[in-house]
Amino acid sequence: MQAGSSRSPIFALDVSSLARWVGPPTGMLRVERELARHALRLPDTVTPVIFDPGTGAFRAIRPDTADALLDWSGVLVEPAGRAARGLARLVSRPYIVCRIEQLRLRARTPLARTALDALQRLVLAVRPSGLKLDDANGARRTLLLHDDVIGAPVKLEEGDRLLCVASDWWNKDEGLLRGLRARGVLMTALCFDIIPLTHPQFYPASEVRRFREHWEALFAAASGVIVNSESVRRDVTAYCAGRGI
Repeated sequence: MQAGSSRSPIFALDVSSLARWVGPPTGMLRVERELARHALRLPDTVTPVIFDPGTGAFRAIRPDTADALLDWSGVLVEPAGRAARGLARLVSRPYIVCRIEQLRLRARTPLARTALDALQRLVLAVRPSGLKLDDANGARRTLLLHDDVIGAPVKLEEGDRLLCVASDWWNKDEGLLRGLRARGVLMTALCFDIIPLTHPQFYPASEVRRFREHWEALFAAASGVIVNSESVRRDVTAYCAGRGI
């Protein structure tokens, strides 16, 4: 917190990974979800945030949509690409499908929900799309438009705290993490393992490279790292010592 500032320090919980996850509920994401659900019961203490690469800022999650977004069926949808604005967004299929989704979720009868589901599938059937209404097991997803669920930017300053759980390591670069440290933000990271670094032969080279870039930057920038076993503590300690972190 800046000298002379009267605002209370922010305790932010980064739920970026969970908000964007569309696969099966892995262990890391289950931990992040339980922490997020607890945070929602402490609105005056903890602020759940996600990192928005489009604006380069952490942004709050709107309370009225938080439960749906953090549920396993919730899918965050960005219509027509991040650069799209105005009419291009309004006529994009993701935007139209998400607006129909709002009607479907509010529908009072099974018949109405079925009809709106059919309308969504018709819109998506016009041509192939990466937007899917069902997951790999055939369960219906809840489509949530980015601008409807993501609120105002949360500016983290000196003395504020940020807890990173599953890290969302594919969206955060070294510059962001270094900048947070330079501003005096106290970051704590939960590290479940660094297997892609200790056993890279089991992972695609591109994934290992991105994982390494993120964790080396986070290890250097974090004020603390929480691990879940003595074995992981040894791995992290040895890895950082070997690279002068």
